[in-house]
Amino acid sequence: MIEGKDLYNLVLRVIADCSTTSDQTRLVQVCVSLASAYLRYQQYSQRLYFPVNTRENGELHDMSVDVIAPLFARDEKGHFVYLKRYFEPLLSEMEQDQECCLSYLRRLVVSKTKQELIRYFRQEDPSGWNIYRNLQLAPKRNATIGVFEDLHCLYFYYRDPSVVLDVPNDLHPDRPEVEFAVLENWLQDVVHKTNKVPDLVEQILNGLSQSHEYRLFISRVKLFRCLRAVTAFKIIFVDQEKYYAHDGDGGMMSSELDQALVLKDLLTFLERALKKIYIDKCKLTSLETKTYREILRTYFSDLLNGQLESLPKYLSRSCAAALVGTSYTKHKNRLEYLIKLGKQKLKNEWDEKNFPSLENI
Repeated sequence: MIEGKDLYNLVLRVIADCSTTSDQTRLVQVCVSLASAYLRYQQYSQRLYFPVNTRENGELHDMSVDVIAPLFARDEKGHFVYLKRYFEPLLSEMEQDQECCLSYLRRLVVSKTKQELIRYFRQEDPSGWNIYRNLQLAPKRNATIGVFEDLHCLYFYYRDPSVVLDVPNDLHPDRPEVEFAVLENWLQDVVHKTNKVPDLVEQILNGLSQSHEYRLFISRVKLFRCLRAVTAFKIIFVDQEKYYAHDGDGGMMSSELDQALVLKDLLTFLERALKKIYIDKCKLTSLETKTYREILRTYFSDLLNGQLESLPKYLSRSCAAALVGTSYTKHKNRLEYLIKLGKQKLKNEWDEKNFPSLENI
């Protein structure tokens, strides 16, 4: 990690608009390193509900780049507006103690990472986000759901208001935790009775409290994974409307030919938009244009197959190398806009053809 004095001088150059490309790259690297460390710690302490595989450094690096990218947004004059707004009020203090610059930068990166993770998963995994939020609120909405923390991990247990428990000692912590497959079977038995997360959790915990085989509490992480597996559908979210991508019995598309025709029509539509908005106005190089086309084709092909990944993953692949760098945010915003146009077209077509929404199933 960079020394405090060197970091202070680096930040000074960046916010004073006298930095070199090398300076900017160096500061990006420091921020990515701080974001990666935060993500690793959050996953290790089981506070992340999404599966970032820390064994695959490339995946974690891509996530780290994406969450800190907004910090390096520029205005029309090329100023790093976000960094200037944050650091300028702190300059006098950092001048007196240059070592504190790292602490302030870490605070900024962690704060931005939290904000971007919330935005990211609300957008990319709305069903998972809703389950997670409901699971977080379950103890507040149902008095029989008890919660305690141990080694940075949250656990849920059944709390009978008439019984005083020494938690976790009275919950048989010496026993093994209930296996995922067993928990999944229990949930399958009760999920047809209610779709409210607090009620589902209460019934699972109540059943567990009568067990003589397992410890009488479950980690919130395991509960989330089970609820996600049992209650969530593979669905496409288009402007808050929910449509099936695959329902297990053939899915929305009746054949591969249908899907290919839909994709061909959609890409023709997007090519016209790309030409009108960017190509005709000379806003893209030939390499960038080719990369945009490849990303859009792959993204919507995966979407129609029910295997959609996040946009940053498409941007991080080798075909998108031309878009990574100081213009990352610009390209990401443009592609998000084109994807929004494409999703709106799909939504309009599905409405016209009366494809079923979840509300009508």
